[in-house]
Amino acid sequence: MSEAGGVFENLPDKRKPGSVETSFKHMEICILNEHGLECHTGEDGEIFLKGKSLGIGYLNEQGAIDRYPDQGLPTGDLGYMDS
Repeated sequence: MSEAGGVFENLPDKRKPGSVETSFKHMEICILNEHGLECHTGEDGEIFLKGKSLGIGYLNEQGAIDRYPDQGLPTGDLGYMDS
């Protein structure tokens, strides 16, 4: 997604099919369920991002900033953390 730029890396010695491996330095990722709570290992939820390279929100039609939630930028993508 253009709002986030680079987020994940797949290191050659740690590749796992279907996985995005680890996040870049200074990027935080959390997976939240439909109630806004952090998902358990293996539980699907929406991916949220936080990091120094991200903005603070979107500029709305009135010229004000609609800030991202405290959890970070909601990607709209589903994912899960594995062990």
